[in-house]
Amino acid sequence: MLDQYHGALQREFDECVGLLQAASGAAVGLAEERLRALSRRCRTGGHLIEPFRVVIAGRPNVGKSSLVNALVGYQRSIVYDQPGTTRDVVSVRTAIAGWPVELSDTAGLHHAGDALEAAGVELALAGLSAADLRVLVFDAGQPWTDDDAALVERWPDGLLVHSKCDVAPPSADRPGGIETSAVTGIGIAKLVQALGDALVPEPPPAGAGVPFTPVQVRRIEAALEALTAGDRARAAGLLKS
Repeated sequence: MLDQYHGALQREFDECVGLLQAASGAAVGLAEERLRALSRRCRTGGHLIEPFRVVIAGRPNVGKSSLVNALVGYQRSIVYDQPGTTRDVVSVRTAIAGWPVELSDTAGLHHAGDALEAAGVELALAGLSAADLRVLVFDAGQPWTDDDAALVERWPDGLLVHSKCDVAPPSADRPGGIETSAVTGIGIAKLVQALGDALVPEPPPAGAGVPFTPVQVRRIEAALEALTAGDRARAAGLLKS
């Protein structure tokens, strides 16, 4: 964000203007290439000011809250050895790979026995639907169940985590995933790396311009449309500060 505050994006705009004003067709092609690179950064750029939403989900008592605490480094979620302790969505903001992230700890996914538990499960499912990334947590020491398999089938793009691996290794009948222990810290660094890679698979180079407001995104889109129409002057005008 500091690079953008110091004008990294406007510098890229200004360089594109210079290329567009050159007589060379190659220069115009380079300007278009750079604008398309900026356009590809628009999705991630918006998360410089609006955090990525990462939802931690799984059956009750699989270690979701402990995992959130391990990721953020302090006791944010309620941790208690009793299924169903988390009834609401508990969210905390942190940074992963330099990007703002909102981690949400959810109620355990199960067949609820009362209205309060059912409401918690519904909130968890709604959070999963709206998430930028889903982290599906399974207890390494518990047998793999049909409910576990159904969760993976429902959210095939989820990042799988096998927790409590300090107690028992994951059984061989389950799909692969990241093995973690919130107690010993095993696998936490690997999980953080996997989260960063999943959220921002192509991080922008240091010092590169990154569009992060709707106005900036519209300027880039309009400039590309002008170039497609062969109007270099309009494209350059849209990019000038």
